[in-house]
Amino acid sequence: MKKEPSKTAGIRNNFAKELKKAYTKRFSNLKKKLEFIYNFQGVALKRGMKNLSLDDYFYYIDIEFGEEFEREIKTITSKYLEQGYKKGLFAAVNELKKAGIDISNYTYTTRDLETIKILQNNGFSLAKGLGDEVKKKMKTKLSELYLRGVSIQEMSKEIRAIEEMSKYRADMIARTETIRAYNEAAVNQYKENEI
Repeated sequence: MKKEPSKTAGIRNNFAKELKKAYTKRFSNLKKKLEFIYNFQGVALKRGMKNLSLDDYFYYIDIEFGEEFEREIKTITSKYLEQGYKKGLFAAVNELKKAGIDISNYTYTTRDLETIKILQNNGFSLAKGLGDEVKKKMKTKLSELYLRGVSIQEMSKEIRAIEEMSKYRADMIARTETIRAYNEAAVNQYKENEI
């Protein structure tokens, strides 16, 4: 088995796990709410009450993937990208020490802090973009299913497919952004030491 050069697997795996957990929690909440709306609609129709619209479904999609979700993924993204950066920084410092360049008691420079902030914003932007994409796909799919009058089981099946896509993409974001943070730290460290 080939050794992984960045040695960020632990960070990446934990990052991906937390991102996927955030998405899974939202999908679970959403499925329960949509099922409630669907069942309520059936009862309402039998009693001659007002039919619910797609906007009732969309409201809960917007709530689940709204501001609270964004705060949650921003916290997760910031935490793990800083860890990836630190790991890259210390790996570069060790490489420089091996090359005979003395670096003792290293602390973050302004460049490091600015780079971490940029990486965190970029990672958050990608994760938020995935959330926005999920909302759009959910609304499009629910519109189609609603118009076809499908069962809640069919709706749940389609929601699960979107959920699986989001988990795959969350894993991809965690992997690429952690490695980017690691590499940026190394590059910055080498620049600091004029290498």
